[in-house]
Amino acid sequence: VMLNRRMPNGTYGGVRGRRKSALLDCAGCAEESCFAAAHPRGGQGKHLSDARHVWQRKGVIFLRLDKYLKVSRLIKRRTVANEACDAGRVLVNGKPAKASASVKEGDEIEIQFGGKAVKVEVLSVQETVRKEEAAEMYRYL
Repeated sequence: VMLNRRMPNGTYGGVRGRRKSALLDCAGCAEESCFAAAHPRGGQGKHLSDARHVWQRKGVIFLRLDKYLKVSRLIKRRTVANEACDAGRVLVNGKPAKASASVKEGDEIEIQFGGKAVKVEVLSVQETVRKEEAAEMYRYL
């Protein structure tokens, strides 16, 4: 996103309805993921990593859905997780979810792989985890 050029409609870099200052409210981060509903704005919370995929608000840790699916090894690659979310094959708490949706402990994720569906409950949220410990991040339902 280009932030240094003002567009004729009053926005910056083609991002509609957001001021330049609004894009930088979140610790100077201009990523689209920072505007998820649960993401802290204006100092209400803080990022837990430099990658900006994990954040914390009121003691609850959140992670992007596509990142969680990759780290927990429910889906092998993050790009495949993005494509599954875009196709509507991933449900969070019974609702279709975008790849940028927030995931926290206690959420239920359902993934439809062809003719079979896998339903899991999120037990822990971590940005990185060893392969052997990945299965401890969720529980099959």
